[in-house]
Amino acid sequence: LTLTPNDGFELKDENIQGIPANSVCNSGKLTYISTNKTYRYSIASLTEACEISAVFTKRRLKVLTEITVNGEGDAASAGTIAVKNGVDLTSVEYGSVVEFAVTAKVGYRINAIRGCEGTEVPGGSNHHTYLSYSTGAINQEECTVTAEFSKKEYTVTIKDDTGGKAQLLNEGLI
Repeated sequence: LTLTPNDGFELKDENIQGIPANSVCNSGKLTYISTNKTYRYSIASLTEACEISAVFTKRRLKVLTEITVNGEGDAASAGTIAVKNGVDLTSVEYGSVVEFAVTAKVGYRINAIRGCEGTEVPGGSNHHTYLSYSTGAINQEECTVTAEFSKKEYTVTIKDDTGGKAQLLNEGLI
């Protein structure tokens, strides 16, 4: 007997269901064949009729998150990636789409978000401090959503007044 799961499915608990304990069909051996992703259930000697039922379930996959900082800065201080709708990232159903809220902390901006064949969700004028991100359909064993942040840069311009002179100690970008 050969058991072949459809794309995105797997044999539940890698087990054959519905075989009575005293049945000769219960003496079979289940083997996974990785080259063609099938299972083979072999019975040495079939001496009676039996019914075998295989149960297939959707595969569960893992989605990872990562924060990077372009240039100087600490990743923990730069921003956050939060999953929306309470999805468990260690057990995402095959084919699901996962949504994230990406937020830059004070003094940082969002440079880019990428991974898991996703896209930024349009909306809002604060796209450098807050973005929504949706993955594509999750179909890999493990994929990573990466948010890249960088420190904000500010230009300070000082204008002299007629009563004195003002000067920056460190000229340039702050």
